[in-house]
Amino acid sequence: MDEKSKSARTELARKVAGAGILTAGLADTLVNRVYVYPNNPVEIVWKMKDCCLSDMW
Repeated sequence: MDEKSKSARTELARKVAGAGILTAGLADTLVNRVYVYPNNPVEIVWKMKDCCLSDMW
């Protein structure tokens, strides 16, 4: 991952950590779609694949 991408991910992580609540703007940044199925199972499609699972540092 290049330095620019690392910096953008780090800044996004700081915003998420400091937000305290999920705002509409933050949801727009992080979430692509939310599917709610019968009997209430929910599937969230994130805009950034494995954002918190991959090596950020």
